[in-house]
Amino acid sequence: MTETPQAQAERTRLAWRRSMIGVLAVAGIGSLHFIESQRPGIAAISGLIALLACVPMVYRQRRLRAGDYRAASWEMLLLTGCCLALAGAVFFART
Repeated sequence: MTETPQAQAERTRLAWRRSMIGVLAVAGIGSLHFIESQRPGIAAISGLIALLACVPMVYRQRRLRAGDYRAASWEMLLLTGCCLALAGAVFFART
């Protein structure tokens, strides 16, 4: 059974959406922890990093919805950088 490109694009869009929900959930839980720990500045920074991470995910979802099935290029690089920055903010805030 062969698949149509539209079915693959739909699964890819859903994967991007799950990634976005995961990043926002981690950032939200981390921000609540930082607020409770009296570190609102780090909470704001982690929230901004998470919102920046959403930019390539939303862009990619819209491109796939429009029928652009080319491979992602800069989206993965920006998302990886944001996830590393978020992890770095958490790591350095704990010290």
